[in-house]
Amino acid sequence: MKRLLFILGAAVILFVAALGLAYIFSATLLSRSLSKQLGTRVTVGQAVFGWNTLSFRNIVVASPKASMPPALTISRAYLTAPLPNYLKSITYIDKVEINDTVLTVVFNPLKTSNNWDKITKNMSKESDSKSHKYALISLLEFNRLTIRVLIPGLPPQETVIPQLTFKNIKSSEGDVAKKISQIIIYQMLFNAKNLLNIPLPLIDPSKGPFDPLSPFNPFK
Repeated sequence: MKRLLFILGAAVILFVAALGLAYIFSATLLSRSLSKQLGTRVTVGQAVFGWNTLSFRNIVVASPKASMPPALTISRAYLTAPLPNYLKSITYIDKVEINDTVLTVVFNPLKTSNNWDKITKNMSKESDSKSHKYALISLLEFNRLTIRVLIPGLPPQETVIPQLTFKNIKSSEGDVAKKISQIIIYQMLFNAKNLLNIPLPLIDPSKGPFDPLSPFNPFK
């Protein structure tokens, strides 16, 4: 009888945890959270969770100015980790896969400002959260990443990167969902900056989403 009660109790706990994650990662709430974090409108078309995978579709990060094209569009994103991992103080994520992404940088004619200035400034703000939670991502993979640079009066510059892979990334403490999104965006911006030699407003990595003491800090 005790064993049966234990099994039923565990099942109830897992069911409640699943409902909690469904609430936390719902498309509407995630859109609101990311919009607040980035200081611009973010929409998530669909959020689906399973026991081992969270999947998101049609993510659009608008540019601060409505007249500009979206700063970022992601067709599909997958987070692979057992469901209970997201409830732990250390969230171990086996893999984050980002597919069919378009990152667009729109400069003014003098290249002194662009549509990512406000977004990265908001990302660098300290969170009010006192959480000691953080995430460890074993593998971060971008498939088919397109980087576009638009400067008035000049032809558009575009490059397509078939695949980018990063291993063993540790986020700093705070809201895990926020830190994971920071990691994804910073990696794309960092590589866009280096690959196309364009001036992008990237903050000091030691003050960014990565733990500066981590041996896996990709900015070292």
